[in-house]
Amino acid sequence: TQQIITTLNTLATPPQIVESGVITVSLTWGSEPDVDLHVYEPNGMKVFWYNLQGYSGAIDRDDRSGYGPEHYTVPSCDTLEHGVYHIALDYFKGDGPEVATLQIEAGLLVRTYEIAMPSDVYGSADYPELIANILVKNSENGGYDFEISR
Repeated sequence: TQQIITTLNTLATPPQIVESGVITVSLTWGSEPDVDLHVYEPNGMKVFWYNLQGYSGAIDRDDRSGYGPEHYTVPSCDTLEHGVYHIALDYFKGDGPEVATLQIEAGLLVRTYEIAMPSDVYGSADYPELIANILVKNSENGGYDFEISR
């Protein structure tokens, strides 16, 4: 059994291949084991580690071993909703301070945030810390306009 465990610990995690969508949110962090991405879609649905699939988009995986990434993607305008997408984080498990990097792409906008989390009491599964909002509205030319705010 120990030989199997040793071998498993030497295997590299394959890189995530995530295609960009109309909205793509990417989360990475340092060596602490688990930071979680939470997205509240305009319809009120909460997409997170326990519910990876929303109406508009989905989170690709729940990384519990450190570094991430975790991605939330709205793949096309077919499922894009008007309104506000709330992006939040929960430092679910760890032993020390952590810094997470959150990159949000919405339409042609890109914003990157470095989030200092002093301890694992930063947010919770029920009440994650709100980091940013993505506003989606109709544009004058029949498409969509996006705003990203803190």
